[in-house]
Amino acid sequence: MRTHAKLVATAVAVATVLAVTVGTAPARNLSVSETTFKAFWEVVNFNGVQCILRMDGEFHTRTLAKTQGSLIGNVTVAFVNEEFEEEAGCRLAVLIGTLPWHVRYAGFTGTLPNITGIQADIIGFAILKIGREIFNAFNFCLYRSTATNPLKVRITRSATGRLIEIRPDETAGLVLDTNLGGGQCPLYLEVRGGTENFTIPNTTTRITLTLI
Repeated sequence: MRTHAKLVATAVAVATVLAVTVGTAPARNLSVSETTFKAFWEVVNFNGVQCILRMDGEFHTRTLAKTQGSLIGNVTVAFVNEEFEEEAGCRLAVLIGTLPWHVRYAGFTGTLPNITGIQADIIGFAILKIGREIFNAFNFCLYRSTATNPLKVRITRSATGRLIEIRPDETAGLVLDTNLGGGQCPLYLEVRGGTENFTIPNTTTRITLTLI
């Protein structure tokens, strides 16, 4: 009888532990309300050069694996605003021939289950910095993001689950790929700035991120 009572007590204890564990287990996946997104960066500072930059893209699925390094989407469209370029001297050009750029999951901020945002790496980002004319020649500096040196971004999540802002990680910029002649190119291109316009393309609707 005592042995039977011990077995029953042990079984009850194990069941209790399992119930608590299941109830507090962290979510394994993330879910987005839409698969397409627009990131409109109103003021992006590249080593002191200010520009407007827009990137449109898509998540591969609405369910995203919360696994570091997993491919979760692509940037399919990117360009620098031409009007702003002419007025403020934004001498940058996105290399659209390098699109699409890969977007990889890099982690989250905050504490589960109330995360405050997600981190992502953009791989393949390519931009041409056009230097001032010197002796009738321009200087062209090509910068790319790679798997080793990605363009890191942070997407902020509100308390209601909406993705409201995307910002580059100012501790990680772009490394010089090629100096196309005509002068000196900085070996490192800082990327600073941000926006509150992370929405569904052609709308003002925010994307909602939930844990599942």
